[in-house]
Amino acid sequence: MTGLQILPLHHSKAPAFLRQSIGDASVSLIYVNVDNFKTFNDFNGLPMGDALLQAVAAVLRALLPAGATAYRIGGDEFLGVLPNRSHEQAIQIAEAIRQGVAQIELDAYGKWTATSPGVTLGVSSSSDLDWDALQLIQQADEANWKGKKAGKNRVSS
Repeated sequence: MTGLQILPLHHSKAPAFLRQSIGDASVSLIYVNVDNFKTFNDFNGLPMGDALLQAVAAVLRALLPAGATAYRIGGDEFLGVLPNRSHEQAIQIAEAIRQGVAQIELDAYGKWTATSPGVTLGVSSSSDLDWDALQLIQQADEANWKGKKAGKNRVSS
């Protein structure tokens, strides 16, 4: 639906897949979660929820740098994988994504304009070439939850 490859992080092979796809390079992860997605879906309808997910995926594809990959990890969650990007660069990219998603406006059946509820993004990074994929995923997820608890629609690390 979003045009992104699905990477189910709950699957035991996800860390090995990430490690294999990146190889020996430093890496940063951006864990993206659409804020209040269930409420957006309930108010605007499932087709609008699908359109929002497609628009978020389009923002990710447009704003991730060359060599980076965006994955859908389920529901309203996405993961940006950025080889050879520092933590500071990843935070800047995450903020650009947050701002890009904030600009999303969807035509709701010609009756109203549905605006994006925003996204919360968690960033984790490792400059070590022998990074642990599972640990980085958990750190990005924890950073995302930290941002959610701090009020949503923000970048956290």
